[in-house]
Amino acid sequence: MVRFLLALTLCSLAWSAHGQVEVELTVEKYPSAYLSDWEARTDIVSLELRNVEDSPVTVKLFARIIGGRHGEVASGWSLPFTLEAGEIRTVWSDELVDWGSVSYDEALRDQIISTGRLPEDVYTVHIDVYEVSDGTLGSKLGEDERTCTILTFSPPSLISPEDGEVLSSRDFPLEWESATDDPNFEVHYHLRMYEVLDGQTPQEAAEANRPFYERELVSQVCLVYPHDAPDLVPGQQYAWYVQATDSDGDPLGENEGKSEVRSFWYMF
Repeated sequence: MVRFLLALTLCSLAWSAHGQVEVELTVEKYPSAYLSDWEARTDIVSLELRNVEDSPVTVKLFARIIGGRHGEVASGWSLPFTLEAGEIRTVWSDELVDWGSVSYDEALRDQIISTGRLPEDVYTVHIDVYEVSDGTLGSKLGEDERTCTILTFSPPSLISPEDGEVLSSRDFPLEWESATDDPNFEVHYHLRMYEVLDGQTPQEAAEANRPFYERELVSQVCLVYPHDAPDLVPGQQYAWYVQATDSDGDPLGENEGKSEVRSFWYMF
């Protein structure tokens, strides 16, 4: 009986040490690859902590980013802070760790620092919550983890029509390469077409003129010029390009997610 009570007491103490803080981590499914975004934006990572006990506790967070192919690529500690009794606090990404002291995997350190990016991979973000007493690290109070995917994006590359091509049919395809190799990521393609006026280059027309026709397509890399689109004028030159964004309208890849500008002549 004494042994049973002792075991029960030890279990209770262990639960108290590991159960004093409830932890819930939220990570964007497809976050930015740029660490500067992780540091500054509050929509990439957030952590909700709840002190379920009736006494305050001072804690530090230990965060790790672990890749499926690359292993642990980065880790870091937060500064200590106190959770009051019963307090619920949301910790945003800018205070999740002391970003100036983050350490990186030795094999990837130079690459990450020079590019400011995490390499493409499926990652697990793991957070441990530790008690701190008189500056000394104590027991773990809670933990949580979530997975996310870092993708590398490239601006769409135009395929058809060829630059300067003369088209003799109204039913022509506008085609471009995908901004990502991941078929599960929802890319929004913004197709814009412009009339090239006398004295203009196609690039100038795309920068200065109002779009003659524009269309947004989701995860679609080809569009046959629709019959309900504006009629094309025979003998007219048209410029066009495609911009890739995510569902929030944020550009994907360099050059604000924009392809090169091409032009074609319509001679039907």
